[in-house]
Formats: sequence, structure tokens, C-alpha cells
Amino acid sequence: MPVPIPSLALAATLALAAASAYSQDQPDPAGATQPGQTSQTMSAEDAAKKRLDPTDFQSRFESRYEHQALHEGGTRTLFVPRLEYALSSTLALRLETPYLWNREDGRPYDRGFGDLVVRLNWRALRGDGYALVVGPELSLDTGEKGVGFDMTVFQPVVFGLIDMPSIQSVFFPSVQHFVDIAGKNDVNMSLFRTSLLTRLPNRFYTYFEPSLYVNWRDDNKTAAAFELEIGRVLTSKLAVWVRPGVGIGGNRIPFVPDWNLEIGFRYFLD
Repeated sequence: MPVPIPSLALAATLALAAASAYSQDQPDPAGATQPGQTSQTMSAEDAAKKRLDPTDFQSRFESRYEHQALHEGGTRTLFVPRLEYALSSTLALRLETPYLWNREDGRPYDRGFGDLVVRLNWRALRGDGYALVVGPELSLDTGEKGVGFDMTVFQPVVFGLIDMPSIQSVFFPSVQHFVDIAGKNDVNMSLFRTSLLTRLPNRFYTYFEPSLYVNWRDDNKTAAAFELEIGRVLTSKLAVWVRPGVGIGGNRIPFVPDWNLEIGFRYFLD
């Protein structure tokens, strides 16, 4: 029986994460801190601030588990391991390969690996209190029957950072577009987000993320979602979070859930 591509991708993700963690744990003969690495002498508060900056790329492995109650009935559950490997503080490669459990209302589960997602993040601009990241991304048609989307989607994202030190917050506006590039042009959709990350005492944080989906292909249908992440940077290398969300309004796009709940962890490899 052939091994599916996402299985190989998951194995590669775990192997690369382990190799990166091992190499970063080895002493540097020159005693220098490499680009994207955190100095061992950095305070816990400074480390937490660095870890919460998605425009300062740092090699990390993370995993999230999410349960969704779908608008058209049924449920979807995802386990998503992700590796982001920082080639430098301005360039990073991201790889994720989800495992899904889908259940339409009144039918048995479909389960298996979903589509492999690959992104290259590039920080194009950075100044005093602002940054801009461009991320070309591909969702490849590698998912198993019943859980994959049966298409290859080009889904580039652009997001900015605006520092708001007076309220210990950072604002992240973003836009992402999805288009089918190797099928029947079944996807033509945009996602607009305005996210606010607020740093709290003792390395806690909140991340409020409203999202608006616009499906340009199907009569400009829309769907809105609101998620609130509550997390904590536990150590200089480990962060955890929980994220509830709700979908509301508009004429609703079927895959946007009525509600969802996500938990996850992130381990930094520098």
C-alpha cells in the first residue's frame, strides 16, 4: 500500500523539528547568537515579547487540536502539526499537514490526512513600530478522499504589524486570496482579518481576531467569524493557548463553523 504524501510530510516535519532542536542545543564555539535566535541571557518578559512577534521569524514546531460545529450540520475535527523553519529573521518556510475527522449530519466519519500546505514568509518591510510580511502559499491536492478539497489552491497572504505600545498591543491587518490553479476554477475567495494582540502581565496574552470571508464565485456570499485566543508564554521556548470562536451573520459560507474550540502549543527551536 503506497504511503500518502501527507504522511511523508508529517514524518518530514517531525524529523526536521527534531533535527533543528538538536542542532540549536549544541554550543556555538564562537559564542554568537545566530539570526532569529534568542540570547540565553534574555529576560523572560523580553523573550515573551519576541515570541509574540510573528514578523520576527523564529524556528518553531507547533500543534493544534480544533473541533468545529459546521453550519450545515455535522462536525469537523482537526489535528494540525506545523513546522516553521527560519532561514533568517526575515525569511521562513512553513509546512503543515492536517489530520481530519469529518462527519456530515447523520453519516459516518470520513477521516484521514488533509491537504498539505506550504508557505514561504518574507518580511518585506520593517521600521519603527511597523512591519509588512508577504507569504505566497499553496494548498496541494494531497488529501485523502472525503477530507481533502480535491484541488490545488494558490492562497497568498499579506499582513502588516502596527505596534501600539500605549496599550501594550499590536495590530495585525491581513488579507488572503484563494484561487484554484489546477482544476475547474472552483475557488475564488478572499479573507480579510483585523487582529489585535494584547500583552498581559506574567506573560499572558489575548489575541482577538475578527474575520470576513467573501466568496466572489458564488454571488459574493459572505461569512464572518470572531475568535478570541487566550495564551501564555510559559518559558522562553514554550507557549500554550486556547481559542474559542463563533461564526455569525451574512448568508454564510458552509465551511465556516457555527462555533469552534481550539487548543495548542508552540515550541521554539532556537
